[in-house]
Order: sequence, then C-alpha cells, then structure tokens
Amino acid sequence: MPVAGIAIVRCLVTGANKETTMPKLKTNRAAAKRFRKTAKSWKAYSAGRRHNLGHKPRKTKRQLRSGGSSLVHKSDTHRIDRLMPNT
Repeated sequence: MPVAGIAIVRCLVTGANKETTMPKLKTNRAAAKRFRKTAKSWKAYSAGRRHNLGHKPRKTKRQLRSGGSSLVHKSDTHRIDRLMPNT
C-alpha cells in the first residue's frame, strides 16, 4: 500500500525493491520575501519599503505603496509557481 512521501524504487544492480523518501519541495526564500499569492495571481512587493523608512521623504514612501499595478504579469507567473511550490 503506497504511503504519502514514500516511493518504491527498483535497484538497477541487485534488482531488489527499495523504499525511498521523496525529496522535499523547498520554497525559494528570496522569492517568498518578494511575492505573495492572491486569489488569482501573484502580487509583488515594492522595493525600498523594508527598512530605513525614517529618513525617506513622505512623497517617496507614498509612491512606493502597493497598488493595482503591483500584480505580476501573467507571462511571469509560471516562474514564481516554480520558485514557490508550497503556496
């Protein structure tokens, strides 16, 4: 009976069946800090909004706020899907 995460592999040398665990799908941490999943697509965070906001002008911070234009283009979403498989 198959178990989740376990695969039965046939050894090429001895011909015996072995149980091996499947490798974990890992999230790319750099992508996780830059994108988040929405209902239909991905949303990108603005650069320059993480730290050192005290010395930046009010106008700059206002222009860096996320808006409707921060959605990732449809032609690029497959790349983010590969970088973040667990979302």
